[in-house]
Amino acid sequence: MVVLIGTTWYTVIISLFLLLFSAYLFMPLSFGHSYIQIAIASPLSNTYNSFVIYENAQYGFEIQYPSNWQKIEFSQGIERSGRNIVINFLSLSEGTTDKFREYFIIEIGDLQSRQKLLSSSSMSQSSLLSDYVNEQISDYKKLFKGFQLIESSSDKNNDNSNSFSKIVYTYEDLIAGKIKIMESYFLKKDKIYLLSFHSEATNYEKYLPTIQKMVDSFHMTVTK
Repeated sequence: MVVLIGTTWYTVIISLFLLLFSAYLFMPLSFGHSYIQIAIASPLSNTYNSFVIYENAQYGFEIQYPSNWQKIEFSQGIERSGRNIVINFLSLSEGTTDKFREYFIIEIGDLQSRQKLLSSSSMSQSSLLSDYVNEQISDYKKLFKGFQLIESSSDKNNDNSNSFSKIVYTYEDLIAGKIKIMESYFLKKDKIYLLSFHSEATNYEKYLPTIQKMVDSFHMTVTK
């Protein structure tokens, strides 16, 4: 089954091409972005009994995820918006009528050039992150049809060495309908960690406890 995420004319062409060559391929495509993910189709149940730990030594983080979700790692060099796409955790298909498979993706970017502003001005880590997130929101308003910001919040650690911000928004997809996304931003020194959950709006609340557990379990293992 081919599932389209954020369909544009070129993703439709690619999807039809893959469908002709294999009935076993699954491909979520992100609207307005340049990456393609291909994975073997999954069983049809989203129930799970446990979480397992995913650890990434290269980027220095670990996170828990449902043991029966697909883990799709990306090769180094795949980027969007200046961030490396590291891994995608893909939920199981809910059947042949499922138009959108919910997924949770982690991206990491280098903000070293922006960090120079901290040394030459009084800008704090939280201000730097706030500016970064506001730029993202401005881009989404241009990119996504029917974009609506639902929630925006931020926090920071007492030592001011890292900051956290979260936004929740919706947009209209041509095939799947209304999509709801939660993005969690972690700023650790000169690195930005983006954890984003993408879901059909009608399924968002059902998956939220699982996603919140994933976000809460995320932590950086690098200390420098």
